[in-house]
Amino acid sequence: HRNKGIDAILVEQFRGRPIPVRVQRNHESVREAAALLERAARDKHAELMILVATETRPAEDHAPTLPPKMVVVESTSAQIARALGKSGAARDTTGAVRGQRVTAPWNGGRGTLS
Repeated sequence: HRNKGIDAILVEQFRGRPIPVRVQRNHESVREAAALLERAARDKHAELMILVATETRPAEDHAPTLPPKMVVVESTSAQIARALGKSGAARDTTGAVRGQRVTAPWNGGRGTLS
């Protein structure tokens, strides 16, 4: 039967373990989606989980309530909605200005926000 907490598993692994991914549903909060992902990821022995938030709240707002080993990224539509609602430089979910280099544990620390 399909695991309701995981939408995808990345091909690339982190520390030799799978990386499960879940996209937040319209009817659930980030906290609810995180709990479902965490529960399902336990069976996979995941060292890193990725939750795609569809809310327009910045990911750092959720940080105190998130399980360890979980990274929240904003969906593209949430980023656009947030960017249109604010003036100045667009920022990612960690507060980095677009174009800055960021550390991404799943790709060896390489990456540039665009």
